[in-house]
Amino acid sequence: MLRADVIARCGKISGDTRPEARQVLHNNMRVLGLISDAIQLAEDSTRILEKAYGPSVKGGPPRIGAS
Repeated sequence: MLRADVIARCGKISGDTRPEARQVLHNNMRVLGLISDAIQLAEDSTRILEKAYGPSVKGGPPRIGAS
């Protein structure tokens, strides 16, 4: 949802050649990359936990850490 919002904003300013619009577009592209990196890290953590402790149980105790 967040990525779709950023992409929509990029589309609205993609034809604007003013320096401010170019910088905002550049920043938005960096944000998209950072969001993708964060998602990959979260998915990696999930894989690690599932491999070590099995799937998460909704309403059950945490697989690691204190409850």
